[in-house]
Amino acid sequence: MNEKLFEEYTIIESQYQVLEAKRAAMRDLILNELTTSKISSYEFKEQSFAVYSRASWTYTNAVKKMKDAVKLAEIKEQQNGKAEASMTDYLVVKQK
Repeated sequence: MNEKLFEEYTIIESQYQVLEAKRAAMRDLILNELTTSKISSYEFKEQSFAVYSRASWTYTNAVKKMKDAVKLAEIKEQQNGKAEASMTDYLVVKQK
């Protein structure tokens, strides 16, 4: 087994997590800067930053019950063989 390959991946993953945390914090700061300044978009060097809005929906109990019924129907079709599964390989990396 090529131990160097795994070692290099572990180092890069650690660096990525640090950078991703910094990136998330910076995104929050930039969003706050733009919304406080009442600016919807800003061009900086070769990037553009824009504020968008996303709807978040809350449904009635009737719709929630329908969704639950669909989930149960999906499980039944999986169990009785009517639903078809496709398998895809992927890598899982866990911290010890």
